[in-house]
Amino acid sequence: MSSRTGSTDPPRGTQRDAHATRANAKKTGTPIPSVLSDVHSASQGRKFLEKRLLLCPVGEPFTHEALSVSLHQVSMMTRVPRLAADAICALAYLVDELEETTINEVVRDTCNSQLSDMKLLIEDAKEKIDKHVQSRPPSDTHTLGVLKEQTLT
Repeated sequence: MSSRTGSTDPPRGTQRDAHATRANAKKTGTPIPSVLSDVHSASQGRKFLEKRLLLCPVGEPFTHEALSVSLHQVSMMTRVPRLAADAICALAYLVDELEETTINEVVRDTCNSQLSDMKLLIEDAKEKIDKHVQSRPPSDTHTLGVLKEQTLT
């Protein structure tokens, strides 16, 4: 409503309306609509960044590292307000951290999986060796024990 009617509500498109939009986007997972932007999709975003040489190398697959570098470049642009530049830098550092965290989790999960597989193989081999040793006649078991002692000393 306008101020002529006596309402205290701010005009549409002001900070209060933007807060409601952010809150809704957070709940639904949908992107925040930008009234002032000409970029409305990933392909338009790529074209925009490549045209301004903010995404290098042009045409290459997009990575976390390329995003971080682009964000740092944007934060250093001359007309970007200090608060916006700091926010953009913060996002760039978070993207770097996200990449490191993701890599660490993948390495950890892969190592754990491989170690679990190795543990199962070792346990299986031990069971087979134990069965084989127990199935031998006592004289062979004694000979095996003697050979084992000789190799340990």
